Amino acid sequence: KPTLDENGRLVLRDDYRISSLNCGGEDFAIACMRSNLKYGKNQKREDVKSHHYIISFDPRDAADNGLSVDRAQQLGEQFCKEHFPGHQALVCTHPDGHNHSGNIHVHIVINSLRIAEVPLLPYMERPADTREGCKHRCTDAAMEYFKTIGGMKETVPVIKDLLTMFGMGDKTGAVSFLQILAPELNDRLLADLLNVDGHLLVNLHIRSIDQSEAIKTIKRKITDLDAMKIAEQKKAVRGERFIISEPQAAKWKLPPP
Repeated sequence: KPTLDENGRLVLRDDYRISSLNCGGEDFAIACMRSNLKYGKNQKREDVKSHHYIISFDPRDAADNGLSVDRAQQLGEQFCKEHFPGHQALVCTHPDGHNHSGNIHVHIVINSLRIAEVPLLPYMERPADTREGCKHRCTDAAMEYFKTIGGMKETVPVIKDLLTMFGMGDKTGAVSFLQILAPELNDRLLADLLNVDGHLLVNLHIRSIDQSEAIKTIKRKITDLDAMKIAEQKKAVRGERFIISEPQAAKWKLPPP
């Protein structure tokens, strides 16, 4: 969660470590843009351009295992090199967890595009998963693999998707956003959501749309759907389908220093 001042502006953290990988000495964003242009990838608004992971350590690791910010940064870089080879990456570690919990954690952001040929790792399923110019796929097999990598304690670090996962005490939840464009809204939608078998909190934000704006929006959506259909047909012809599925959660173990 970002730290903001009284005016709502971002505040630079007092203690953090940051480094980039496979960027050739350039700024991470510039290096990614160069690669995307070179391979003709990540040029559309709907493209998944990056993946953001968090490695979150138990606060007790500082006392029990000698974990420091520098050590966590080293582990994050090692994890990134071993499990996301061929990707440009940004690795950042800071000690001040959410609500000042003292929870040391590492942020890993990778360009979804792979810029180098890499060996076939145990969690990779297709030849395209190793190829230069192809994109990262986070599959169920990948997450199962992350759960089994070795080390010292299995209860400590958790790698998760920052965009959907959150913690509240000892509970973990996920946020999903659903946008519906419809000519009318009735109680059936709310009833269907409330009948979901599970713990669910629903927020509805309803906004009316001017008729001319609605027509323009529908035309844009039809154009986007046609473009997506054509892209999928091209991928099917090539025999390669890139389906991005972000991880829900996966544990990995802290190796000894």
